[in-house]
Amino acid sequence: MANYKRFRPIIEDMPHIRCSQLREFGVLKPKNISNVDLTIWIGEIPVGKIWCYCSISEIYCFANLSWINDKKENKTQTVTIQKKESNLISHDPRTGKNSLYFFECPETKKRCRKLYFTPNGFVSREALGALYQDQAQSKLIRQFIKQFKIDELVGKIIQDMKKPYYKNIYKGVITKRAKKDLMRVNKLVEQHKRLTQDSIDFLNEEEIKIRETKKGFKVITRVASGNSGLPDMGELPEWD
Repeated sequence: MANYKRFRPIIEDMPHIRCSQLREFGVLKPKNISNVDLTIWIGEIPVGKIWCYCSISEIYCFANLSWINDKKENKTQTVTIQKKESNLISHDPRTGKNSLYFFECPETKKRCRKLYFTPNGFVSREALGALYQDQAQSKLIRQFIKQFKIDELVGKIIQDMKKPYYKNIYKGVITKRAKKDLMRVNKLVEQHKRLTQDSIDFLNEEEIKIRETKKGFKVITRVASGNSGLPDMGELPEWD
């Protein structure tokens, strides 16, 4: 039987609920019992709602999550809510300090601000074993994305400097804003050059090797050019 490779899920694509919603609804108050509808998110897009019965007390805090699965069955899961005292001063004279609330992962028993939905219920990112989008990409792709973001940011700064109300020089002296923007652009350009050199070094280190299935095989190596930042596909050296 074939052995299929299993890929770890991407965290940005997983539906989840946020503990901050309970604070926004005013549920996280001492000696409070509330029923609210929590929004299920994928990234920053709301995709659904689940019913939540939340009980906050000095001894034990929990939330009962209820939803309907694909088989039209009612599912319920109890999630413990952990309370942690903050050093920040609260406006509530009874506590004197702010109280921070977190979900407790049903599997790892660790604090977390988000719980991700699985067919077996809600768990934390650590229990899910998911990766961030950046972690699933190669080193070269991550460097290219950083370069694209730098190009976009530099273009935006230069575009703002060309607007009519922007003053580069006032009474023969460069303005503080223009000086700050120029220093920022120079810093981004230097960072772009370092990323380009890192990409060239990566291509040189991770050279593509093609081995011929012949007697006395040859290795063909592709070497990147040090000027343009792109691989030179001209003459390829061969070694016996």
